[in-house]
Amino acid sequence: MTWLVNVSTARWGLEPVLRMARRNDDRSLDVVTAITVSRFEQHHLVPDDEGVLLEGPDATAFLQAAMDAAWEHGLRPSRLQEERHLMAHLTDMREITWHLLKMNRGEGASQ
Repeated sequence: MTWLVNVSTARWGLEPVLRMARRNDDRSLDVVTAITVSRFEQHHLVPDDEGVLLEGPDATAFLQAAMDAAWEHGLRPSRLQEERHLMAHLTDMREITWHLLKMNRGEGASQ
């Protein structure tokens, strides 16, 4: 089985549209047609099996397909943005350090 996730733009707007399906070994499709949301009052115990959508390799395959579709749609993980800023900061610090080392050795001074 292979999960298929597609994110596209609605026909009359810019809002994203999410479609999900699972292609079976016989090439048939199991199309996700609805997601049900159940509300539980505060302080009520939620049964262990409530809210489990997928398990095991099927869950992993779905998440991979969803992540790939989101990436193609231009979404990036929130943590990636933080890491990108950190990498830019570290690059700046390396350049400053390299410049200071050169200056201390007299390589950067004009003669």
